[in-house]
Amino acid sequence: MAYPTSWASDKGWEIDYDSADETVYLADITADDHELEGCWTGYEEELFQIERDRKKGASNADGFLFDNGPDNRMVMRLGQRFEDDFQFRRAIEVLAIRDGIKLCIMHNSSTCVSCECSDLDCDWKLTGVKEHTSNVFVISNLTPEHMCKKRWLKLQWGTKWIAAKFLHIWKVNVGQEISVLANEIAATYGMQCPLWKLNAVDSTATKWLRTDHAHGYAQLLQYKHEMEDINDRNIVIIETTTDDPLRPEVFKRMFVFLYDTAYAFKTRCRTLITIDGWEIDGPYKSVMLVAMCRDGNDVVLPIAFCEVQEENLDSWAFFLKNLTYGLRFERGEGLCILADGDNGVDEAVEEFLPYGVYRQCCFSLYGRMVVKFPDVQLHSAFWGACRSTDRKSFIHHMSIIETVNIECHNWLKDTDSKTWALFSMPQWVKSTEVTKSSSEQLRIWLSKFLDLNVAQRYTTITRTIAEMFQRRYLAGWEWVYDKITPAARQQIIQNVFQTYGPGMQMLREIMHWEWQTKDNVLPPMKNCTNSSGSNEANCHSKAFRCGLTRRRSIRASGLPYGSSYI
Repeated sequence: MAYPTSWASDKGWEIDYDSADETVYLADITADDHELEGCWTGYEEELFQIERDRKKGASNADGFLFDNGPDNRMVMRLGQRFEDDFQFRRAIEVLAIRDGIKLCIMHNSSTCVSCECSDLDCDWKLTGVKEHTSNVFVISNLTPEHMCKKRWLKLQWGTKWIAAKFLHIWKVNVGQEISVLANEIAATYGMQCPLWKLNAVDSTATKWLRTDHAHGYAQLLQYKHEMEDINDRNIVIIETTTDDPLRPEVFKRMFVFLYDTAYAFKTRCRTLITIDGWEIDGPYKSVMLVAMCRDGNDVVLPIAFCEVQEENLDSWAFFLKNLTYGLRFERGEGLCILADGDNGVDEAVEEFLPYGVYRQCCFSLYGRMVVKFPDVQLHSAFWGACRSTDRKSFIHHMSIIETVNIECHNWLKDTDSKTWALFSMPQWVKSTEVTKSSSEQLRIWLSKFLDLNVAQRYTTITRTIAEMFQRRYLAGWEWVYDKITPAARQQIIQNVFQTYGPGMQMLREIMHWEWQTKDNVLPPMKNCTNSSGSNEANCHSKAFRCGLTRRRSIRASGLPYGSSYI
């Protein structure tokens, strides 16, 4: 059956264009850096427990719910749980756009979101609050029925309205063919939707539901171009594999180096870098390698990120080689690296940073000790040994451990105490950090973004770091004008203004990118193994650097040509 087309001219519409009624109703609130502040010395267990609670809470979230009725409408229910405030805001946005309701925002923060219907005769109200131990948002107050007259009674042209109206199609079957949507629109409204509009609706719906992970890999080369466009000293290296030169490249791994934060690290921060690997949940299992430091006020400052398929010796070697090249620390000389010692990171540091100082995370060591000796109570003695500032105090605490359990004492001796005892840390490092608490602080701060698609995740993280730069710089001026001594004022100038004064260029949002890169990158295989696996043995690896309109190869070592770095 042929349906009549009653649609605005294709040429008069842009894919991301929507009417004024489809603007974002609730702005995302991210201007909060308190998770990055302070060194959690003595409270590492509480910090790690926060991350465990967050994962547990997210696994019990309901997310978007749909009615079982004939129209399969998205519904809101009292007690409904969302993964975070971002997902809760998107659900409110979908509800308001679909029903044509104008919202009156009563409260919008990272801990509470509350809104009412703007119609004075309507009592509709919705409130969601954050759980204390996780990022989960729970609907605590809901007046389900509207008393006002809804506006949308027929098919609307807007991309977001169509996506909100038919959102159940993507919820039922992730990756649904857009022909199913076309048939639904035709059967419901008797109109044929043009292909370009269907693609725009598909992009919007998958973004709302966070099922657009495959689209994210296709945008990575453009992310690279945008990063180098705002600062040509940023480094973005994308490696791909292929077994057929006629087919698109398949993503393997990506390295992102932020020049502005690296410059702050080299000029005003201690030379201790914490590195860690975060598992990223999603349809394409991956690991995000991170490197961070602390500024003069003990606030965490991220330097570089790396997206890999698995955390192993090969991925750590790729990350560390490019990190030290960007920082210009030849073979790690003058650099102190703190890590958990898992998945080959210690071997990679030893091989590629022979002149660097490696430090073992004491909390990771404590976790392994508890597993090996579950019945031995040595908490105070162990942490006393870790934080001993002189050899005499260290020997005293180790003797206590020896008295309680000789096997545990010998096991700790075999771990090379020079890599984890505080008194053995070189004085030039000027740090008392013995755990990777900075990594957990950074993960908590960025946890809301980690389940976005890869391009959206790195774009949002980059923009958030740039906003953080600006906030810290402005906070320094507030401190300067306080009643403080000249010495304290000079210290602020050195620690804050010289660190954050140069600023960081803001990366444009994806919707505002000027799409010039035509190359496409496919997502990795879902059953892909590590670099020694059989299914990658015959793949051909390439590293790409794209210019404004084309790609060009880089050296086999993975280090970029033609740019000046720190």
